[in-house]
Order: sequence, then C-alpha cells, then structure tokens
Amino acid sequence: MYAGFKLVELKLGDIDLDEKNPRIVSQTPLTTQGAILAYLYEHEELEAFIKRIASDGHNVGAERPYVIKKGARYVVIEGNTRIAAYKVLTGLMKPPKDYAETVPNVSENLKKALLNVGCTLAPDRDALMPVMAGAHFGRGDKSQWGYLGSRQTIYNEWKAGK
Repeated sequence: MYAGFKLVELKLGDIDLDEKNPRIVSQTPLTTQGAILAYLYEHEELEAFIKRIASDGHNVGAERPYVIKKGARYVVIEGNTRIAAYKVLTGLMKPPKDYAETVPNVSENLKKALLNVGCTLAPDRDALMPVMAGAHFGRGDKSQWGYLGSRQTIYNEWKAGK
C-alpha cells in the first residue's frame, strides 16, 4: 500500500491546502487558500487547534502530513488543519478578519520550527485514499469526517469509476 511513498522535509511556504479536502462540504467550490482557511475556522475548529499548538508547542510526535506534488508545489492531502495552523502561526496566512484578534503570539523559535515540515510524499491522491479512509471512516484513529464529507468522498470515488 505504501509503495512509492517517501519521507521529505518541505518548506511550509511550498505547501498548499487541499481544495478537495473531504472535510469541506460546500455548494460553492472553495478555490482559494483564503476560502479554505476560512472554512477550517468556521467548521473544523481551527482556532482551538492553533491555540493548542501555541500553548503546547510544535507537535513533534504528530503524524506527518501526507502531501502530493502539484507542479513545483505540494498539496497537503492529509493534515490540512495542521498545515493551516502552522501557516497562521508563522504569518504565512492571515486569518479571516473575524478571527484576526484570536491568533496567539508565539516565540520566534516556535515560528522557525514550524517553517519546515516533515511530510510523507505520496505518488498521487489515489494512493492516499486507503490511508485516509482507514483513519477517518468508522473506527479510524482520527476524527471522523462528517456525514456529508464521507458520503461526498465515496460518491467522488464512485463517479471516477473506482
């Protein structure tokens, strides 16, 4: 299942949030990084996660984000909330205006630690589906995708002939 996967160290600024993130359930596609960030704040408790990282520090023991290469950049397929939190805490992304005052100040050492991210580079999105489904469906070890997000993922897989 993990054939072709590699451990890589990436610059945070080279990683984009995933517009096809199964957690995103919206009638209007979210096509900008800012729109995805706003969605994570509104629907995925990003503010609380940011505060936890600011309080506890870099979550070194956390699973590495899974990314795929897209042109000269990378897209985080698994770990969007973590990458979004890192981007906000380092100033690479600005929170929506309603949340601008909620971003905690962190030390320069923490910011520096967040600017390079150990990731798992997957060959493509399809290679990650079994990993993501195992973690987020049913009794997976991560927070479950919501009802609509999990159904949307299954529908998209079916529609693609998988």
